[in-house]
Amino acid sequence: MQFTVTINQVKALEWGLNAQQALLFAFVYSAPSWAAPVEQDGATFYALSKAKIIEELPLLTDKADTAYRMLKALAAAGLIVLSSTASITLFRLTEKAQEWNRKRDGSEKYPTSKGAKKVGKKSDLKQEGGRKKIR
Repeated sequence: MQFTVTINQVKALEWGLNAQQALLFAFVYSAPSWAAPVEQDGATFYALSKAKIIEELPLLTDKADTAYRMLKALAAAGLIVLSSTASITLFRLTEKAQEWNRKRDGSEKYPTSKGAKKVGKKSDLKQEGGRKKIR
């Protein structure tokens, strides 16, 4: 079970997603980091079974057909492209979907560590002027 799911409420509202769809999309958005890639029609899709959705998001649903209907709703919203093989559902994120963790100016909302400022010594953390005496 996935313990934490981060929902971008601004984008969810902007795209007209309800809470269930936003929860599923947040999970689907992270899936390319662990799902198996599958080349199909010249594009890279990722394998995502309905059983995996049920296993990882028990708060969302416990029925495979409901999970599939929710995936179809995300496709209808223009966030994912669905495909399938004989045995598994495949998806890929659209350009619109890749804006999930981006600010309106296009920069990353949650920058990676390569853009983060490194702190060298404890003295770098100190504020100028020292501690305030409250008493």
